[in-house]
This record gives sequence, C-alpha cells and structure tokens, in this order.
Amino acid sequence: MAVPNPQLMSFVNKDQISGPILGIVGKKLNSKNPYFTDGVNVNFAQIIAKNKIFVRTFERGVGFTNACGTGMSATSLALLLTHPEYVEIDKTIDVYNPGGMVRTKLHCENNRYWIELIGNATFTDKIEISEDNLIHANFSNINSQETDEQGAYKKFVDDLPKFNDVKTLK
Repeated sequence: MAVPNPQLMSFVNKDQISGPILGIVGKKLNSKNPYFTDGVNVNFAQIIAKNKIFVRTFERGVGFTNACGTGMSATSLALLLTHPEYVEIDKTIDVYNPGGMVRTKLHCENNRYWIELIGNATFTDKIEISEDNLIHANFSNINSQETDEQGAYKKFVDDLPKFNDVKTLK
C-alpha cells in the first residue's frame, strides 16, 4: 500500500512483534532486492482489541523508529481491509507504538478511503529572536526557555498500557 510512500504490513502476535523477524525482513527489503527497489516501510501490527492496535515500524532509510505516521495510517487501513471485524469505520482507532500512541480514523466516500492521523506536536522550547538576527543567522543573541511539554509527554508514554516487550528507542 502507498500513503504515498510504500508500506508493507503484517498482523502478528505478541511474540513476533517483539522478536527479530521485523528487523530481518526490514533490512532485506531495504537493501538491494527485486521486490522494492527503492525500499519500503515494513510494519508489524499486533491486534489488541476492536479499534486498538500496536504498530512497530522498520522505516526505509532509517531502520527501527519509535513512530511512523504513514505506517500507522496504512496499518489502520490494512486492518480494515484484512480484519474488518476489528474496525468500526468513522470511529477512532487507538494506534500504540514504541514512542507512544496516535489515533487514526478511517473514512470511505465514493468507494475511496481516506485516513485521519491524530497526534500531538511537542514544543520543547520557546525561542525569541529578532527578525534581523534570524535573517542573518545570528543566533548568539536569543532568549530560549524550555517548556515542560517533553516531560509531560514522557509521563504520558510511561503511563500507557504495555502490550508486548517492545521498548522505546532512545
């Protein structure tokens, strides 16, 4: 599936999502191969419950990632297409990943699917710089203040339920 970058999804059990096979497949399909000549994001998904999945991604050009928005979106649609009993269309799907969670919502209009991806953006710092300094790339005179959003998001992630042995990447 392409969203628009190519994605390969497989629904696996708790042991498989935590095991080495995703890395083996991901590396093989992102090196020279006849199937995906430009590489592909490889996503393993564990079905937790109706409208609830855990996705682990081997991202092309990157390797294992804590989260991949296109991978989580594509895997949500693949869930509908292959396991429709686990999805209610137009309802929020909780998509957990090693870096936390997002939500997706699948829609179908005129026999075409589209996907909403709902997640957070974390502001780590508030920075004040004059327009002149910014234009001239002079960063010696800035006022920077760290926010507490990163810590709050880390607490949110730490408090999420654990479905398998996959760890957050540091």
